[in-house]
Amino acid sequence: MRSREFTTENNNTSFLKDEVGKFVNWTINQLHIKNKPKVVLSFNHEEAQQGHHTGKHIEGSNNVWVYVKNRNLVDILRTVFHELVHWRQSELGMIEAGDSYPGSPIESMADMMAGKYIKIYGKENKQIFQ
Repeated sequence: MRSREFTTENNNTSFLKDEVGKFVNWTINQLHIKNKPKVVLSFNHEEAQQGHHTGKHIEGSNNVWVYVKNRNLVDILRTVFHELVHWRQSELGMIEAGDSYPGSPIESMADMMAGKYIKIYGKENKQIFQ
C-alpha cells in the first residue's frame, strides 16, 4: 500500500503493516468502498483511554484511526473492518450527527458485519490468529 493511504504513528513491524494493508484492500472490495481512506495505526494509549475506543472514523475526515498496541492481530483487523463499515455508511449517507452511540443501529450494523467478515477472512488467512 502506498504510504499516503496507510500509515503508523511509529515504526512497528512490517508484518503488521503488510497484514493490515492486505486486509484493508480486501475489506474495501467487500464493502464496495468508493473513496479509500488513510488508515492510521496508533500506539497512543492516551487517545484510546480518553476516547474509550480502539477505533474511530471522524465524519468529514479522510482518516480511519485504529489503536494497535498490545492487541492481537485478529482484534485489530476486526476494528479496521468495523471502522470501514462506518466509512461506507458515510459514503451512503447513512450517518447523521448523533447516530453513532453504543447500541445504535449504525454501531450494531458495524459490529455484526465486522464479526461476520473477520471469520470469513480468517478461514483463508489463518495467520491472523496469533
